[in-house]
Amino acid sequence: MNIIRYLGRGVYHEDNGVPCQDRAKYRYAKNGNVILALSDGCSSAKYAEAAADANVDTVLRLFSRLPLRQFLQQEDRAAGVIDPILAAMKRRHGRRFTESPSDFSATLLFAVTDGDNLLIGHLGDGNALCVREDGSSAFYSPEDNDGSADRTVFTVSPGARDRLRLTALPMRDVRNVLLYSDGPQKMLWYRGDRNIEKAALELTDKAREGAIADCRALSDTLAEMTADAMYQLMDDWSVLLLDTRQPQCRDMPLDPVSMKQRFMTTFHERNAGKEEPPCH
Repeated sequence: MNIIRYLGRGVYHEDNGVPCQDRAKYRYAKNGNVILALSDGCSSAKYAEAAADANVDTVLRLFSRLPLRQFLQQEDRAAGVIDPILAAMKRRHGRRFTESPSDFSATLLFAVTDGDNLLIGHLGDGNALCVREDGSSAFYSPEDNDGSADRTVFTVSPGARDRLRLTALPMRDVRNVLLYSDGPQKMLWYRGDRNIEKAALELTDKAREGAIADCRALSDTLAEMTADAMYQLMDDWSVLLLDTRQPQCRDMPLDPVSMKQRFMTTFHERNAGKEEPPCH
């Protein structure tokens, strides 16, 4: 089982000295769970990076301790995810969090499998996609904000427990799991002619074909897919791709890569040979 990861700092953030506010982590837990988690800190939130850290770290810790089968037997699963996150934020940040929870706004996307069961958790924008062995979509979780950033729900939002979508699937039906934040979502919207799911299947197709088997290949593929639309690189990007048939690869460094350096170079190389229109 292989998890392929990409984390990139958006061009706007780099140009304006803003740190990457996305987080993407995974863990092969000792209890048999394989856990993928990503979070996109809200750009207007004062402590966006701290919020994304708390979201991802809490999910990893929760499912490293709790077998998935046991979690699925709980009555209030949403509270079982959201409440530990809020407790972690209060424990880490104390008065700052208590006085202004909205300063810790961040989305949450995660997947957990024990080999038999698969759980997808989704709150906010971004997407989750599960793909069968034949390349068809087994499950697709769209963004919940109708494309409007001011409608996004975060883990600190009052209605987070009600809005957290938790979907359980049999793992036997799934070859790939793909999670990504709203940065690459914009690229896939453009790439798929507004059909995000169709474009996302391009990535999982390449994984099943062996063209994406490590993090460098994922980075190269994303750069190629984005080279015609540079404006899509403004926001941070986080991607996690699980392939159940591939051997585990070596990950890239934890620090986010510079999308300005990596992607814009590809953009300019592709367009270097194009002639400028004549002036009249």
